[in-house]
Amino acid sequence: MVEVREGRSFIERVEYGGDLLRSLEDMAREKGIKAGVLTAIGALQRARLKYYDQNEKKYRSIWIDGPMELLSCMGNISTSNGDVVVHCHVVLADEDGRAYGGHLDY
Repeated sequence: MVEVREGRSFIERVEYGGDLLRSLEDMAREKGIKAGVLTAIGALQRARLKYYDQNEKKYRSIWIDGPMELLSCMGNISTSNGDVVVHCHVVLADEDGRAYGGHLDY
C-alpha cells in the first residue's frame, strides 16, 4: 500500500487540433510531474484507441476518424526509464451517441 497526499493541481487546455496524449506528456515534463492522476473532458477530431484482447494477450488498435465528444478520460502519470508516461482510459461518443472506449494511443 502507498500513502498518497494531495499535492499540486493543474488545469490544462489543449489547443484545437493538438494531440491530447502528447500535450499531457509535455505538460507533465514542463511541470516536473513524476507521478499523478488525471481526468479530462472535451472533444477530439480523431482518435486511436487500444483494446486488450485477453485471449490473444495483445492489444488491438481501434481507429476512429471524425469528431468525437470526450465523455470521460481517467489516467495516471508515471515515469519509465526516466521519461514521462501518460496512461489514459477514455470513453468517446460520436454524433449519434455511439460510445467507444479503450486506452488512448498515439
